[in-house]
Amino acid sequence: MTDTKTHPELDTSNDHFRTVDGEMRRMMVSQIARLTLFGISGGRVEGIKHGIRLPIRYGYAVTVELDGNDSYVVRRTFTRGTKVFLHGEAREVYCERLSEVCYYASCYVSYDAETWPHKA
Repeated sequence: MTDTKTHPELDTSNDHFRTVDGEMRRMMVSQIARLTLFGISGGRVEGIKHGIRLPIRYGYAVTVELDGNDSYVVRRTFTRGTKVFLHGEAREVYCERLSEVCYYASCYVSYDAETWPHKA
């Protein structure tokens, strides 16, 4: 398991995400293969301001957010209390790779924060 002391807190001050609506969130979910979605979060999807959040387990989650250049940013986060720690991110993910990148992001036991963004 990873130690949260070695991971930075999530800082979104330099991000330029687009605000999405319900229709865009449904499109994001449809771009992730159905069985992959069930494997990641058991089918649970939470809407956030800039995309979707797929809760995994033990405070881990995968977030998919729409970047300003119409690509996605996929992050693995770990939440304890009010603090959110970043456990890796993949930027400029296009729709044809979204499902695979989300799957590797969800494998918090098998792939550490430095490894999973380069697997897909």
